[in-house]
Amino acid sequence: MTEIAVYVGQQRDGCTFELDPLSRDALLEAGAKPQTRSLFVAKDTRGSFEETWGELALQILQMLAGKNVENVAGFQDAIFLDPVDDNELLRITLHAEALTQHG
Repeated sequence: MTEIAVYVGQQRDGCTFELDPLSRDALLEAGAKPQTRSLFVAKDTRGSFEETWGELALQILQMLAGKNVENVAGFQDAIFLDPVDDNELLRITLHAEALTQHG
């Protein structure tokens, strides 16, 4: 099992999400069809990253992956990272029980 890494550029009015190139390649090999290089979502960002984005994390991941990630074998977690220092902002587990919590 491996992780899907998503880099997050944080701005005052939202965030830009982008798959790590190695994660993008692994998703392609696993049968997903990433069609979006990056995704900007405008949202009030005054709370913590997890408070602000936790409920949308799975949907963002699915839009970047081009496929419902629960149907892509071989991935256990998705991690959202700060691109400056690789600090982990959020981690979601990609199995049935966790998916019901995030969307």
